[in-house]
Amino acid sequence: MKKLILALTAIFFLAGQLTMAQVESGKKSNMDKKGMKSEKMMHKQDMSQQKHKMQEQRMMSMMMDQQMMMKKKVMLINNLPDMKEKLNLTDDQVNTLIDMRTNFKKEQIDREAELEKKHMKMKNLLDEEASLEDIREQMENCSVSMINMKMEALSTSRKMMNVLSEEQKVRLQPVMDDKTDMHQQRKQ
Repeated sequence: MKKLILALTAIFFLAGQLTMAQVESGKKSNMDKKGMKSEKMMHKQDMSQQKHKMQEQRMMSMMMDQQMMMKKKVMLINNLPDMKEKLNLTDDQVNTLIDMRTNFKKEQIDREAELEKKHMKMKNLLDEEASLEDIREQMENCSVSMINMKMEALSTSRKMMNVLSEEQKVRLQPVMDDKTDMHQQRKQ
């Protein structure tokens, strides 16, 4: 999951850097061709750059929200079977939740290995200066794998929640909020 987050962050960072380089390159070539621009043109460019930066910030914020939601789902998968006393889980519920967690983790290992292979292929394509079409196709393959990993976490967490009674779900919410807070504090 950490590799996934790092890969997404790197891709969006590189895309932002490439966009900024293109904007800077465009400014320089226009200045060379036309000489000094009027203040009005400079102001429009500044506004355009500010708008672009705001869009990047919104996109990063949405990604961070998405990542936090997925961390909560994975945290639920990892911790729910161990909350027998806090949630008053039956032995059958605990066994079902443990089986779900185990299956999720086994499949996750396979998905991460598949994604790593796709990232290695991507690196090779970039090193070999392959066609843009091939690179795009491989980026899409990586993205599909990442989406599938997230969807499986979401699906598993929902299935696990369906094992709980309504009362247990109510008891779970403050426990997960506390765990999320502790997880965030540990990272700081």
